[in-house]
Amino acid sequence: MGVLSLLTGCGFLRPSIGAVEEAIMDAPGVTAVDLTIGPGGGLGNNVSGRITFSVSADELPDALDEAWRRGVEVIHRMDKNAARWPADGVVGVTDGAEMPVGELLDTSENSWVSMGRFFELYGLE
Repeated sequence: MGVLSLLTGCGFLRPSIGAVEEAIMDAPGVTAVDLTIGPGGGLGNNVSGRITFSVSADELPDALDEAWRRGVEVIHRMDKNAARWPADGVVGVTDGAEMPVGELLDTSENSWVSMGRFFELYGLE
């Protein structure tokens, strides 16, 4: 088990993104999801991609929060070691607006956008 965790954390084995995308697609207002889990810059994976919505620009923050929470819950179940993965490459988009998921976090003290910060935000620790 330890070797499997080590290999997963290093990016040799990556969790399937399909379950994450399915969970996000079930959120209200989501029209498309195109995410990837790929090798990060260090000994982990990186989550990146786009979540497209059919909501107004004013509704985007709430819609993104709900959709991203659903995806984060799946990632948390798949790999608790994902806490150290960068997630600053995920963006929610709608007609005329774009919002990185990092804007859902309080970055006043820490600008590092990792899956662990989202685990904390959504009470998954």
